[in-house]
Amino acid sequence: MRKIATALASSTLLALVWIGCGTDNGDPAVDAGTTAPRPKYDAGSNEPDLDSGSSSGDPDSSAGEPDASTGDGGSNPPVCNDTDDAGGSEAAAKVLPIQSDCDGQVTKAGVANGIIDRDFYKFTGTDNFGFGCVVGATAGTTAADLEVCMFVKCKTGDTEFQGCTKGTAATSEIGTKGCCTNSPGTVELDYNCAGTTDEGGDFFMRVKARVDKCIPYTLSYGL
Repeated sequence: MRKIATALASSTLLALVWIGCGTDNGDPAVDAGTTAPRPKYDAGSNEPDLDSGSSSGDPDSSAGEPDASTGDGGSNPPVCNDTDDAGGSEAAAKVLPIQSDCDGQVTKAGVANGIIDRDFYKFTGTDNFGFGCVVGATAGTTAADLEVCMFVKCKTGDTEFQGCTKGTAATSEIGTKGCCTNSPGTVELDYNCAGTTDEGGDFFMRVKARVDKCIPYTLSYGL
């Protein structure tokens, strides 16, 4: 009987020890092969559903930033970078270096800022008579959607405008005769300075856009 009593006492003690090890301070044991479910917030609260795939509430760093290619967020066109704008009239034309009929073609970069922008340039052309050089006043660009014009006023004698070898005859806002063409294209003037063999003069060039957009261009010109 003592052996049976001792055995029962030992069995009871082992059962109590096993129950104590199976739990942690009375909390239910979590099976090692499962994951505790993540809590969801009540639908009426302001807290986000952590399982919905949304962020933690921090704003997207790209949100609200303007699109550099379309201006401020796409609502406005990009700003036309016209930092070296030429004069807006014949009288205020941007003065360029003197050219002679012995010089080759030179270039000037510019930007046409929409249909209301007009770029005027001016250069003095000299006729080096006796040096085998021939006057041939030209101006043009390979950029599209522009109008390019060139007008002439002789330094000596009256200007006798005789037409356009290239382009269409035109008159400037202040009455100077010359030629215009739509780009890409080139104008070439045919003129004479009356009473002299000196065909030198002042040459005015006008560039303007035919469409309302920003158009960078390179103007090629010479005498």
